[in-house]
Amino acid sequence: MGLDMGFVKRRAKTEIASLRKHHAFATSFFNFNPPPFEEPFTDFLVDEWMINGVAHQWGIDDEEVVRAEAALSKAVFESICGDCEDDHNISELRPVYRRIIERLCTAVGGSTLLLCYYSA
Repeated sequence: MGLDMGFVKRRAKTEIASLRKHHAFATSFFNFNPPPFEEPFTDFLVDEWMINGVAHQWGIDDEEVVRAEAALSKAVFESICGDCEDDHNISELRPVYRRIIERLCTAVGGSTLLLCYYSA
C-alpha cells in the first residue's frame, strides 16, 4: 500500500517537501498522535517540538549524516523522496530526512501554520 505525505505552509500553500512510501519517516510524526487540524481531513499541525523529536529519532546530527546531506544533489534528493523507502538503506535515507527536517525547521513558526498532509 502506498503512502504519500507532504508538508505545506497553510495559507501560502507552499510545499516544503513531499515523500512517497516512506512509512517509517511518516510513523515518526504519527507517533506523536497529532489530532486532525480540521475535520474531516487528516492534515495535522507540525510544530517545533514535533520536528525536534523526529530529528532526534533519526539521528540527523550525526557527523556522517551532516556530510552526506551536504553532498546530496537535488536530483538524488528528489529521486529518493519519490522512491519507496525500502529501495534505499538507512545511510541513504538519513541525509534526505535531514534536509527535509532542516526545511521544516526553517518553515515552522510565523503567522502561517505548517501542516502535514498524507494519504494511504
